[in-house]
Amino acid sequence: MHGAGIRPAAVAAAGVKVTIRLERCSMKGAVLLVVLAGPLAALELPAPEEVFILPGDRIVARVGGIPITSGLLVRRAYPDLVRLMQTRAAGLQSGGWSDANERQFRDYWNLTMRQALAIAIRDELLYSLAKKSNLVASASLVEKVAEDKISRLGGDNALKEMGVTVEDVKKEVEKELVVDTVMKTRRPPTAARGPREIRRFYEENTGAFTLSVPGLRIRVIAVPEKTREGGDNRATAEKIGTAAESAASFAALAAKHSVHRTKNSGGLFTRMLASGVQVDVVSEEHLPESIRGFAAVLEEGRVHGPVAAEGHYWLILLEKRFSAGLLPFESVATPIAGFLNQMHEAEATARWITRLAEKAGIVDGRGAPLTLDDIIGAPSQKEGY
Repeated sequence: MHGAGIRPAAVAAAGVKVTIRLERCSMKGAVLLVVLAGPLAALELPAPEEVFILPGDRIVARVGGIPITSGLLVRRAYPDLVRLMQTRAAGLQSGGWSDANERQFRDYWNLTMRQALAIAIRDELLYSLAKKSNLVASASLVEKVAEDKISRLGGDNALKEMGVTVEDVKKEVEKELVVDTVMKTRRPPTAARGPREIRRFYEENTGAFTLSVPGLRIRVIAVPEKTREGGDNRATAEKIGTAAESAASFAALAAKHSVHRTKNSGGLFTRMLASGVQVDVVSEEHLPESIRGFAAVLEEGRVHGPVAAEGHYWLILLEKRFSAGLLPFESVATPIAGFLNQMHEAEATARWITRLAEKAGIVDGRGAPLTLDDIIGAPSQKEGY
């Protein structure tokens, strides 16, 4: 029910063979996760020491002759990599960083890099498809998205340290936008799940819908406390809160303004994503600690905030409170339907990507073939960090 995770189907195989599994879905569509069936060193993914001391720009793989470099993977995964390094640095500084912590850190690092490589492979496959149809992205949109991406990477100085130009970033952004269009317009259609399948899933997975403590169904917008210029952003948060008078308007404003994501709180329907778009049931203990006490005064149907916490101004819309126990079917039918639709969409997308990959020819940095012989469809997410 929580998805496939990493299943080492062919881990015992020798050589540099790689299988790619469909591991999760996102708003952009299928995300492929590379699972090594040979030694990790053979694929030469960027390691923590390499990335943060001397990134370099080695060729990690080729798709139809187009190189995928280590630098591209670092830029794709940069926010997650920084977060992992910060977690590790804090643990080392406190003196509580064990060998087990280091192994877990390396595992998450490799998982993040493999996901970045898998997405890059997928994007090259779909971009080659787009070029045949002369699809292009809006120049003004490329400029805007590139500016945001450069900011997330640390600005112009950070680009220089990476050996990357603004034009390089724009080219990457243009490709990403075109791929998004291909995913939305060319992906095979799937039928919506029916009420019987939704009900059966609920009855077969009651444990996932049982709360051990009282829960909340909430939507959240998190606005950065500081503007890009370093000023206070509270006035902006207050304006957003005033405009968010309904669930529909709240979701629209969240999609536009919210930038924060809380870490996964441990279950398919018990995690809070501060996007305002996804509504989940969470317990108060899964809220950020600095705003946990605020949850007790939330009123149903009312937008609360902004509350300053963890570098953001939080706006919270409480839709409903739930007692401990099994959640009523009616309260989770919609998210179950969405989850099942994602699964079926992932399976159809996996078959589509497989057909494209079989024609393209994918090799690693040394020219050894990377195969797509074990593709499955299942959502999952990283837990823990």
